[in-house]
Amino acid sequence: MSNNARYSLSMLSTSSSDSRPALLVTFESHRYLFNTPESISRVCVQNRIGLKRVGHVFAGNLSESTGLPGFILSAVETGNHEIQIVGPPGIDHLLASYRFFTRREKLSLKVSAIHAPSSTVPPLLVFKDSNMTVFAVPLTPKFTSAPSTRTLASTKRQRSPSSSPPQRPKSPPALASSCTEEDSSTFTSTALSFDPAVPSFNPAHLCGEAASQWRTLVLNDMFRGRKFIPEATPTQPSLPTHLKVGSSRQTPAYLPSQLPPPDKSVLPGTVLSYVAVGPGSRGRFLPEEARKRGVPPGEAYKKLIEGQRVWVLKPQKVVAASADEILRPKETRKERAKRTADERARLAAIVDGEGDGMWVEPSDCLGRGQAPSAFLVLNIPSPAYLDALLEHSPSHFTQVSPESTFRTIFYFLGPNVLQDPRLDKFVSSFSTEFGIAHRIASPDVASNDPVTFVASALLSFRLSYLDKHIFRLPQYTYLPADASPKLLSDSTRSQSSVTLLRTNDTFSETHELVVAKGVPFRTFDFDIPSSAADIEVARLKGDEKPQNVQDAAQAAWKAYEAAAKDVRQTVEQETAKRGSSSSGMHGDLCVTALGTGSAIPSKYRNVSATLLHLPGDEGYILLDAGEGTWGQIARCFGDDPKEGKEKVLRSIKMIFISHLHQDHHAGLTTLLRGRAVLFPSPEQPLVIVGPPGVRVYLKEQQELFDLGLSASSSAPIRFIDSTALEAGKKLNESDARRSAVQDLYALTGLKSVTTVPVLHRCRCWGVVITHTSGWRAVFSGDTMPCEALVVAGQDASLLIHEATIEDGLEGLARLKGHSTFGQAIDIARRMKVKHLLLTHFSARYPKLPPLSLNRPPASDGTEGTPIEPVVAIAFDMSTMRLDDFWKFERYRDAMDVLLGWDEATEDDKLDDGSTVVNAANITDMS
Repeated sequence: MSNNARYSLSMLSTSSSDSRPALLVTFESHRYLFNTPESISRVCVQNRIGLKRVGHVFAGNLSESTGLPGFILSAVETGNHEIQIVGPPGIDHLLASYRFFTRREKLSLKVSAIHAPSSTVPPLLVFKDSNMTVFAVPLTPKFTSAPSTRTLASTKRQRSPSSSPPQRPKSPPALASSCTEEDSSTFTSTALSFDPAVPSFNPAHLCGEAASQWRTLVLNDMFRGRKFIPEATPTQPSLPTHLKVGSSRQTPAYLPSQLPPPDKSVLPGTVLSYVAVGPGSRGRFLPEEARKRGVPPGEAYKKLIEGQRVWVLKPQKVVAASADEILRPKETRKERAKRTADERARLAAIVDGEGDGMWVEPSDCLGRGQAPSAFLVLNIPSPAYLDALLEHSPSHFTQVSPESTFRTIFYFLGPNVLQDPRLDKFVSSFSTEFGIAHRIASPDVASNDPVTFVASALLSFRLSYLDKHIFRLPQYTYLPADASPKLLSDSTRSQSSVTLLRTNDTFSETHELVVAKGVPFRTFDFDIPSSAADIEVARLKGDEKPQNVQDAAQAAWKAYEAAAKDVRQTVEQETAKRGSSSSGMHGDLCVTALGTGSAIPSKYRNVSATLLHLPGDEGYILLDAGEGTWGQIARCFGDDPKEGKEKVLRSIKMIFISHLHQDHHAGLTTLLRGRAVLFPSPEQPLVIVGPPGVRVYLKEQQELFDLGLSASSSAPIRFIDSTALEAGKKLNESDARRSAVQDLYALTGLKSVTTVPVLHRCRCWGVVITHTSGWRAVFSGDTMPCEALVVAGQDASLLIHEATIEDGLEGLARLKGHSTFGQAIDIARRMKVKHLLLTHFSARYPKLPPLSLNRPPASDGTEGTPIEPVVAIAFDMSTMRLDDFWKFERYRDAMDVLLGWDEATEDDKLDDGSTVVNAANITDMS
């Protein structure tokens, strides 16, 4: 048993519009994470949770593991170089599919896929260390009709059966695969060798063991630390001696070829639940009991304390001293020391179990300790898993550790599970035999959709005092802390302790709910029924800030209120003077900034995504889709059936992916999964324009999730490589991409879509979108100042340009392949654009970038006045029409008042002593 049994369990996130449940178990030396849903890395940043000591991840459901890439990259940047991941079948395929954008030289990664047995068996031991022992419980769905992977557990929030349209039935995705047993017949199970340099080699054709071992090679190439790589064996996969891992672009993680499909015979929807047994605490050491049994002090005592038994020789019979011994002179100090040393050497030479002796057990010399406590994490993504769950009786779970006290069951439920009577039955079976607390996270709890990223939401709330149309509050509903939602049936609740899990709930080692004091979680209070009446409630809370900081906050807020009131009046007067002098279709063009950060998410800014609203209700164009983009759409547009998130998702006509970096496209699969389950289906196709690797990545993801890529999909998705739309290139009449482009133009009124290769650290494209009405929008992607973009975007109505780094750091910007604020403005001037939206800010500028607009204007090369763009700075979930860009400069002084003071007292240290990752210390800024 551990001498230090203190630990805590913390809900990092729960079920909401932009999050799914994740549980963190914290010991002094290690941390363990159950589930890694999308945006988990941003959740940790929000709550200043360090990832340096999170060495073990227990994934329950593949669809709730899409936060793994962001988690891995963030963890490595904090100094974490050893991670072990346990997950359901397909977890290796999921991780390998991230190879184009998730690679780290120093990380040692171990992946263990747990397969479901053919019959119900006791929980399977999957992990054990000095802190925790973890058992996995594989569950497979039982369908009454054809199975479907078309769930949106992490993307579509169903508040009640009546508020969400029924999902249309459909068979699971089936992409044609050329994999056959014959393809793998040349490989044996004793010595698999792959040579990617051979032109005929295609990993997509591998099957069975060959496919599994190829994925192992891919993962070993992605993460090149060798802590978990076993010594070479005859069955270990290998590459030719001339092609070592990491030595060339032909190694597994760099090949553009598609992965082999996962083994469908072991894949059908298996999810893992877990039984976790914490440490017990030993009793007090009783030296008198040890002496009674003849245990010598010193090393033997230490062994007993550490839980090891010791071998003790029985005491020798005392023989009466002879006359000579009695008359012998008194022993000198030197002689006494030698005799003691000889005795110690004799004892040390004793071989355990030999001679006339006995074993002394630790329990013989220790007082009564504390029994280990255990908890269950049940991942139930749909009602189809409940029959499999009911096959496990309470004793089935508890038998793994009979001496433990089972205290809590965490239920992480998908839509429509909470109301199912079979869940009542399971809860009741435990409640009859054990006094266990049942803690539930479910999307089906009415009126409970709390804000997840409170710092960002609070910033939007404050900025809304300037303009509630530009800076909109995120959509949320709040269930008061003292409210008791109806969970399960009355009879079950009468005999059980059933409570609703909330984000930041923290439990002690006895699993009692504790106030999160002295730990990194923030108890922000963004539950504002009336923003006008509850200004004080909106302020940051929970941190017991020093009085001087509170006074500064109050003074800054009052000054901001006054400045906001004055500038609102100024803007209203100027708006009246401007009257109806609009730019027509140009002015009606609207842009919503969904994610405005770079590389990694921050408290205030998610990673890259920008939504272009086409005038005339012609739909939307999405420019990049970083991790968490769907959650941002859900918060921004809410559940309104006419203008809400589903309307937006259904109406996206084109998604442009600039390049294959995590922060620009990792949210794409979640969007496509959401689109695939819309009912009725979208009536018009979706065009995805991006690098060639996007197509490969999505096809590999389609092997695990229904993204709507199958040929039979009623809402087809069409791919166009960015290279095909570069200026000067023409598509043949017979080219399917030409038909896709023409359909896109017909549906949106666009005249052209032209991609522009820009200057970044990897292949990256910007895009110029021109409408038949005359407006033109340019998106830079990630780039240094690029002359080709200037030429292609001349006289544009709108330029959305990255501005990652502040002026004065041009060298750093060039090193990272980015632009400074001033460089972006200079590009806009030389492009002669009318409106400039700056975005993609480094995490070192969490709120308002230090932008200077008083540079000398650039000449347009002709007589007359220089072209001076109207400049605005993007904030997450801000929405601006081009005709409203001028207001931003009016609001700037008030913003400086609000955002110029530091409301926090903490430095850049996370709760584990690591440092907040920002542009200055990130290894691979995208």
